[in-house]
Amino acid sequence: MNTKYDDIKKKITSKKEILEFIKEHKLTEKDIIDNFGSFLTYANYLGECGKCMGKKKCVFEDYMQAKLSMENGKVILAYKECPFRVNKDYLLEMLYFPEVDVEDQELIYNNKRANIFKAIETFNKNYYDNIFTKGIYIHGSFGSGKTFILLKLAKQLTKMNKTVLFVYYPDLVRNLRSAVASGALEGIVDKLKSVDILMLDDIGAENNTNFIRDDILGPVLNYRLNANLPVFMTSNYDLNLLRQHLNETSSEVNTIKSDRIIERIRYMMEVVSLTDENHRIK
Repeated sequence: MNTKYDDIKKKITSKKEILEFIKEHKLTEKDIIDNFGSFLTYANYLGECGKCMGKKKCVFEDYMQAKLSMENGKVILAYKECPFRVNKDYLLEMLYFPEVDVEDQELIYNNKRANIFKAIETFNKNYYDNIFTKGIYIHGSFGSGKTFILLKLAKQLTKMNKTVLFVYYPDLVRNLRSAVASGALEGIVDKLKSVDILMLDDIGAENNTNFIRDDILGPVLNYRLNANLPVFMTSNYDLNLLRQHLNETSSEVNTIKSDRIIERIRYMMEVVSLTDENHRIK
């Protein structure tokens, strides 16, 4: 045997899955040589898929994983859909938001959306468990696509085995008031704090109160910052307008508290303006 062959053989037999397959089917040295191509291809799949775990674009372009099989005494490759590509809707919880199927709806790409897609690409590249990663605060006019873009991202993140809580913020605020009386408040807040990815849609459209700002939103953001858990938001308001909205009164105390929330958002999220046209009226 030449050295090159020995090196390649060492590479493929170093894979636990291949070695177990050889032992299970009692394959000889000749069998390995005769099926060398299948083993080598499978080793390449194992190498790439093991590093990916659904976090990267599939290098094989087909989002399929190979599996060794025996057929008529020959080693063949069977293929199955990548488990990280499989629909994982159970990882996405919609809170006070209707179930929306966005899988078959295509995103619109244009120059006006370049900044948001660049921000999403940066997040996907930098996001790892237990490492602080900025989420995104998307602000823009009604119908510009903020919510749809965030829903698409939510679906993508579930395919990375991340739990995502997508919340329509105005209805959350309304329900929290009744949750105080029913005793459900703590459970809702704990969910907001601990989920892998939190997405708050349409912040600023709620009837703000000191209680919501100081006892709900502030503590949730503070907890998630300390736990390195990302937050995403959409709003019709830029941060200056949101600051005014959160400032329940013009007192100095309220100004300081609203400023604290805004600075927390600025630190935790990449602020992106979406100036695209209203796609809902088409």
